[in-house]
Amino acid sequence: MIVLLQRSAIFGACLSVTATLSVAPACANPNDYSFELTGVDQSIVIVSLKNKLNNQLVPGASIDCAAYVGPQDVVTMTEPMLASAWTKKGQYVLVGEPGMTFFDVDLVAQVPGETAPVTGTLHIKDQGAN
Repeated sequence: MIVLLQRSAIFGACLSVTATLSVAPACANPNDYSFELTGVDQSIVIVSLKNKLNNQLVPGASIDCAAYVGPQDVVTMTEPMLASAWTKKGQYVLVGEPGMTFFDVDLVAQVPGETAPVTGTLHIKDQGAN
């Protein structure tokens, strides 16, 4: 009876480990994604998050940003912000303070189904450029 209980416990443990290993999700490399500048209009920037493997836009990501902004074509501060979903799936909008110009944006995205964050930097405008 004791031997039978031990075999059941060992079989149960092996079954649990096998089930856990077989349903573990396959994760892509964060380098499989890229950010692209889609549009700029004064203090509004639209970015796309693209999966480079299948060349498709990625909806549903949570994107934290640090925008380097300033008035009169000079960076004066870093503004933290969250990118919001835009009208097209896979595109996200950043809205800065009125009168502020975007120069560069550092982005960190949590992509659904991925364990590692996707990071990138987009250059929007040179300082002193009109």
